[in-house]
Amino acid sequence: MKIKNFIAGIAMSYFLLLVTALSMSAQQPNVSLSDQMDYLIAPLDFTEVTSGLLLDRGLQTMNVADFDGTTIADTLIQYGDWFRQYGTMVTSKVTSTSTLGETANWKPQADSLLRSDVVPILILHANYHKLIEDSVLLTSLITEQNGQMHDVINRGTSPYEVQEIFSFSPKKNSVDDLLSQDFRIDTQFFRSNTGKTISTIEIDFNNGSGYQIMTFGVDEKVTWSTTGKKYLTLKVTYTDASTYYAKSLYEIIDKTGGQPKYYGSPNQVLYIPHPSIPNHGATVSIDYGCGNSNLQKPFIYVSI
Repeated sequence: MKIKNFIAGIAMSYFLLLVTALSMSAQQPNVSLSDQMDYLIAPLDFTEVTSGLLLDRGLQTMNVADFDGTTIADTLIQYGDWFRQYGTMVTSKVTSTSTLGETANWKPQADSLLRSDVVPILILHANYHKLIEDSVLLTSLITEQNGQMHDVINRGTSPYEVQEIFSFSPKKNSVDDLLSQDFRIDTQFFRSNTGKTISTIEIDFNNGSGYQIMTFGVDEKVTWSTTGKKYLTLKVTYTDASTYYAKSLYEIIDKTGGQPKYYGSPNQVLYIPHPSIPNHGATVSIDYGCGNSNLQKPFIYVSI
């Protein structure tokens, strides 16, 4: 069901683009998708889109519907997914500005912290609007004329519905053999357009200690006793007594105590000497599987 909803959302966006793509491309070659969508929705009055974000206008590269801040919301597996959710929201903007900002507002600081072995935690909480899914009702509220969408005059119902996305992810989702790690949330890492005031930010790092309070701008050292997958849970409480939850994965990979999947000597060893520097060559070890005697689809692992 979640996959179907995501595909349906993408299909709606690209269907809207298709309305104008043919007419525009014939007159203006190489028109970007963003410009095509802007042309399509230009006549619409977005007064009812109070969030300033219309999902159908954005480029939906990641599911957002299943990350709604409830305790049963989906889990983000990697930072790249969070980044795509943020991008989806940013490209959904129908106003000149948005409090969600852009990557330049937070990414340089996050990258700098990561280089100093502190893992930044990125949070997204946004209200957004989308066109209602009832296509019959929608066509009675918005019409298409000459490749553009127009509001039906004096309509009694809004064609938009409001939704929320609440998600988070460490900027680094895995580490080798490290059972202790510093995490940090800076104010610019909390991207939001809700206007809510934060009371507390807590994270359960799946280490048996329960929720730990996070303070903006302060490193929080977290320790685990075992390696493996750790499912982190974010809990944000606002001053209006509302509480939101999000889940993300962090994995500690055990390489020090790992065991090889096979034993024995390789079938073939090749040494490639450096052309001019002694003791700077490379050794290639080949293990043939299933009775083969030649390499047909190589998996190449390079260790430097």
